[in-house]
Amino acid sequence: TAPGFFDYSRAFNFKPLNINAKICNNVYIKSLWIYKQQMGIKTFVIFEFNKNPADSLDENTAMFISFKTKDGKIINADVDKKTFQIDGRWLSGRAINGIDSNELESITSGTWDVRTGARTNENITEIIK
Repeated sequence: TAPGFFDYSRAFNFKPLNINAKICNNVYIKSLWIYKQQMGIKTFVIFEFNKNPADSLDENTAMFISFKTKDGKIINADVDKKTFQIDGRWLSGRAINGIDSNELESITSGTWDVRTGARTNENITEIIK
């Protein structure tokens, strides 16, 4: 069974939102799945990375993602470096309320320095549907 408290079967049984959002250097979020868990209590996002991000980031570097909706709302979240390799795929997930995949306009992703709080890498990916 998959670790964590996310429904990782989504990554294997449902169509993803393919984004190829760059985090840094050669680390990308390839795809994501947004779903409501059990009667819409919380919204979860599953991230699929092209590789294990922890192998490319030091202990002072954290990942972030910001979702911009079509109406201009910004939803910020840190993305955990801890990923799980399941059937050869690098997956991570977290609760991020207020996201509807049909309303996404763009994603800003990158890294920040946990000591200074400054962003060290920032990339914008337009959502094309």
